[in-house]
Amino acid sequence: MDLVSKLSIKKSLRRILLLILVVFALIVVLLPLYWTFSTSFKESRAILHIPPEFFPRRIIFHNYVEIFSIIPFASLLLNSFAVTGITSGVSLILGSIAAYGLSRYEFPGSRGIFGLIVGTRMIPPIAYIIPLFLLVSNLRLIDTVLGLVLAHTSITLPFTIWIMKGFFDELPRDFEEAAMVDGLSRLGAMRVALRLALPGLFVALIFVFVESWNEFMFAVTITRNAAKTAPVGLVGLLQYPYRQPWGELTAGLLIYTLPIFAIAYFFEKYVAKIYVLGVLK
Repeated sequence: MDLVSKLSIKKSLRRILLLILVVFALIVVLLPLYWTFSTSFKESRAILHIPPEFFPRRIIFHNYVEIFSIIPFASLLLNSFAVTGITSGVSLILGSIAAYGLSRYEFPGSRGIFGLIVGTRMIPPIAYIIPLFLLVSNLRLIDTVLGLVLAHTSITLPFTIWIMKGFFDELPRDFEEAAMVDGLSRLGAMRVALRLALPGLFVALIFVFVESWNEFMFAVTITRNAAKTAPVGLVGLLQYPYRQPWGELTAGLLIYTLPIFAIAYFFEKYVAKIYVLGVLK
């Protein structure tokens, strides 16, 4: 066997090995999602059938209707949208202003302040859940949307500052200086920089939205009934004493994940932008 044939065989084996790894990774990632999807269209007896039914024999849509009757799922979704929307807005506004100041102004301790902000991301939220609960309780914000927004902002704001500062650092200052020469204030120059950093805003929005939308620990600790979010309500279905409504639960999970799929589909190119700029390096 000549050298060319050996190299061709090695190249083919590498491709086959890579294909096997890709298929295995897809199975690990997509199988739980498919099982949730198929379970949401099964009857109760089919869900618990032995051996398991990988493909539903009879497709029903009753679970998607029932989830709105066994729990107030519509109001839970509205609470989740309210908390996530307000948290995203507050984080983007305050985070962009803080990131712009840290990027454009050098003052004693500026690097230390930025390091402290980034360092808060290293602390697991469970470590300060009790102080945060006491703070929200003293402010009389228990079981309110505003109290949950305060808790979510504590974990999303540092990340927003980190992301936006990376984008501002990559922007040349010539445009802002030209804008100020034309008569704009520093605030007007910051608006110019924000227009140039729109990919960064989209990236920050995606991560802030997903983190706030999927958050469970603060929601179950701070909320009771009025401000309860969808994750807390869905987990509550597991507390049924005699039967866990797996069909309704999986239907609610798929409805709840639709906004995440929509964001991933429409803003995928902006997520890739963060790697181009090297913010996560």
